[in-house]
Order: sequence, then C-alpha cells, then structure tokens
Amino acid sequence: MGRKPPPTGSWGLIRTELVGHDERRKPKRHRARAYYRDFDGLTRLVEASGRSASQASQNVRAKLQNRTMAGRHGELTAMTRFADAADLWLTKVDGMVAEGRRSPGTVETYRRQLKNHVLPALGEVRLGGGHHTAGRQGGRRDQRRRQRRDGKELPQRDLGCDEPPRPVRRRVEQPGS
Repeated sequence: MGRKPPPTGSWGLIRTELVGHDERRKPKRHRARAYYRDFDGLTRLVEASGRSASQASQNVRAKLQNRTMAGRHGELTAMTRFADAADLWLTKVDGMVAEGRRSPGTVETYRRQLKNHVLPALGEVRLGGGHHTAGRQGGRRDQRRRQRRDGKELPQRDLGCDEPPRPVRRRVEQPGS
C-alpha cells in the first residue's frame, strides 16, 4: 500500500543541485526543487534557481508560500461543501443564459440532474475531504481489466521460463455437489 499524500497546500523536502560552472569551474547557478500538493489534489514540481544553494532554496520557498496564499483566496476552499460549489457553478451558468451563450433548457436540465442525482450522493462532501469513490472501483485488477477490454498489450511478468504464463481459472463449487 502506498503512502498517504501530503495535505493540500503543503510541500516536501526542498532539494538543491548545482546547475552550471563558470570558466574557472566555480559554481555559477543552483537549482532548488520541491513537490507541492496543489489545492486541486495534484502534486506538482516547483523549482527556482539562484546564485547559491541557499538563495535557490529561499527562492523556491517564496514561490511555494505565494502559491499557498494564492490558493486560499478563491471562492472555494477545501472545506467548502460540494452543494455550495454546485450553487456557484449554476449561478455562472445562469449568467451565460442571460448573455445568450446557453439555452434556458440547458440550465434547467443541469439543475434537475443536480437536484435528483448528484446532490443526494455528493452534496455534503467537502471538496478537500479525500476522494469519493462511490460506484468506482480502483486498483490493479480493474486497470488490467480495462486494458484487456480496450485491446492494449499487457506487460507479462518474467517468471524465469521461456513459455508465457497460462491463465488460471478458479473453480467454483456448486452447492449440493
């Protein structure tokens, strides 16, 4: 099992490396990198450079802090419930109808689908509260099934022999037999 991702808006260890030398082989530029977990849940690499390792580290730390503050000033936060985000989205779609970019029937369809199907299942879920996987199964087995269904070549494990592995079929015992 993999390790848990860091909390949103946080970063890991800042690493520095030498990027270039001058003509006398003295260090010229340093680059600092760190992984940052953005507010959309994705982990991204943030990097900055400087004349010294400490300056590069300070520059990347400033970028990370700016990125963290920028993510907190939006209308939606990790603690916002999905129902509130849906209301905000519907307000924007209503504005598009007023501008003539969407049909009134479109917004009514969206509103009905949200009310009848989406909000009963996800309305109280917080946006930053982990991943909601209702109706979706993940994992290696399902990934292999999808690949098989799509006709993709599946990687074979090396079992130390020349012949390909044979499929294993499980026998299901019938009751009363």
